[in-house]
Amino acid sequence: MTLLPAVNAVSAPKTYQLQTSVIRLIAAPEEHYDKNIVVDGIFIGYSENNLFFDEQHAEYLLRPMSINVLDDSVDEENALSVSACNGEWVELWGTFVKAVDPDISYFKGRLVADKAVLHKNGETCWQRTKP
Repeated sequence: MTLLPAVNAVSAPKTYQLQTSVIRLIAAPEEHYDKNIVVDGIFIGYSENNLFFDEQHAEYLLRPMSINVLDDSVDEENALSVSACNGEWVELWGTFVKAVDPDISYFKGRLVADKAVLHKNGETCWQRTKP
């Protein structure tokens, strides 16, 4: 008989299933829906949060070459868009979900962010405050 540890679903830590890229998320979003992923890119916040493939796409805000990023911030002060992540090369951890209406949007999916880590020093620059 195999013994499995008892796990409370509410308190179990989230596991990330896949490390991927912005290009893979754009090219094949359906392969990533409802998966907990880690993805690298240049994060640009403000009116909408996007993770861009590279610095040039970010500089010119080429949205079709980015993925949309959502956070759970209830106030602007703690938002990902105004954090130390803005304008930086980051590693985002989160869940990739299908866009509300992917047929009329640049974005076929969105990353619901859990945390962001700066590549330049490995520090967490933003983290979700609620489960």
